[in-house]
Amino acid sequence: MEKRTLIVLLSIVLVVLVVFISYNQLLNSGAFILLVLIIVLVLSELFDDLSFGRLISMTRELEKKKTEKEELERKNEQLLNQILKISGMQNKSHEKE
Repeated sequence: MEKRTLIVLLSIVLVVLVVFISYNQLLNSGAFILLVLIIVLVLSELFDDLSFGRLISMTRELEKKKTEKEELERKNEQLLNQILKISGMQNKSHEKE
């Protein structure tokens, strides 16, 4: 059998199983997982390229940006302290004159 035919048959079996489970009011995390599998299988048939890696990379980018922000805030504080020291030293030198 062709790969697509097997996926369609599996999707149909999963749909029937989920309908049976929800009809008998046995909806739990297992039925939810089956629904997610059905959605993934249908999406994989609809699109040529289905990837969830983008979601993971977005999370990594968020963590990277957060780390960069903290680093920049620390450097900004250091620069501000240096500016305050320099201006304090200039004020002292002008007072002596």
